[in-house]
Amino acid sequence: MFAQRFTSIVSRRYVSTVVDLYKGLINGDRGCLAKCITLVESTHKEKQQNAKELLSQVLQELK
Repeated sequence: MFAQRFTSIVSRRYVSTVVDLYKGLINGDRGCLAKCITLVESTHKEKQQNAKELLSQVLQELK
């Protein structure tokens, strides 16, 4: 029971949308920077797609 409850708390804690990560990154939030780095380094297929979306948004900001 504890493990199940702990897993759901951890899952909710680390769920961030690409938009939230982008906004945090642009606003200088170091926590978001860490999450962005982790996302970009991920080997999970869905997370790789999210990382591509995030990087695309960041590159648009730099133009």
